[in-house]
Amino acid sequence: MTLFRNLHIQRLIAHKIFKRYDAKSALKPSTPTYSRRLVNLPDEPKDTLIKRVIKALDNKYCLELEQIRLTEETVYARVLAMLGADENTFIEQSQKITGLLWEAQRSPIINGGVIIIADGIIGYPSRSCCIVIKAEEDVGFSAKDNGDAIELDYMKELFLTDSQKFQKIAIFIAKSNNQLEVYASDQQARYSEGIYKANFFVTDFLGCNIADSAKTQTQAFFNRTQEVVDSLEISASEKLQLRNAVYSYIGSAQPNISVSEFADVYIQNPAIRDNFRSKAHETLPNIGIPKDITLVERQLKRQEFSVGAIKIVGPSENFAASVEIEESDGYVTVRIRGQLEDV
Repeated sequence: MTLFRNLHIQRLIAHKIFKRYDAKSALKPSTPTYSRRLVNLPDEPKDTLIKRVIKALDNKYCLELEQIRLTEETVYARVLAMLGADENTFIEQSQKITGLLWEAQRSPIINGGVIIIADGIIGYPSRSCCIVIKAEEDVGFSAKDNGDAIELDYMKELFLTDSQKFQKIAIFIAKSNNQLEVYASDQQARYSEGIYKANFFVTDFLGCNIADSAKTQTQAFFNRTQEVVDSLEISASEKLQLRNAVYSYIGSAQPNISVSEFADVYIQNPAIRDNFRSKAHETLPNIGIPKDITLVERQLKRQEFSVGAIKIVGPSENFAASVEIEESDGYVTVRIRGQLEDV
């Protein structure tokens, strides 16, 4: 069972912040527009929101964080104050969280957007949680059937669409002793060696950095080793074999993982093995990592690769034994063990 399951939203509120103007501009930055009451979402849109939240969190961009600023004027402190509090306190603290985000957006190149703050329960057994989302607005169309024609309605303030990447999300999950676990997902973030770079949402707003935990180290190993494999000067079929090996290695029963052990077991060519080690150790430690697959559990269940515009996707179990590829004269031959079904 993955970490972000069994999410139920109880209270929800939305605020709006605006893009700051350049200091040279005659216009002053607009302060946030604060809501003074909760949003009452019907079941269908609430279920859609929950799916969007889980999709944003349950992927390779989500990282466990640790708090580096511990004061009363932090999101962490505001979340602690609002969990389990009455409605007025929840609304007041959500406004203060929105104000903190607005203050963190000091650069004029950062867009405004809708700020959604919700509380609820998550996991098995269930624990209290708070979700903070910054979703940038987009434009689009909706189709309406008027009987004799399909009309298009232009929509100027779309956000949280299924394909939208310009959103940032953080979730705070209650632990014992008045503590919180913090996770965040930001597809626009750049991070290296445990430090977020130029990321106002995580560092300036949340006051956090990447946690030095088994979960995040395992996730970094999973993502980085595949990136290094893709960068090696070997054939596509050899890259696929090594990608399969990454899945097998992390999915095995052993409690620790390491770059050196993976290279020794799965890469036979000495020059390629040394190159792999050198590149992987640029961001991964030289020692063994205690394995915790919580943040990559869903990704480990399926594998994929692309041939031109064609993508091959399948369950990780027996993937390596079922799929073979060969390259010759600009063509790729894919052999899949089994019978053709559902044509």
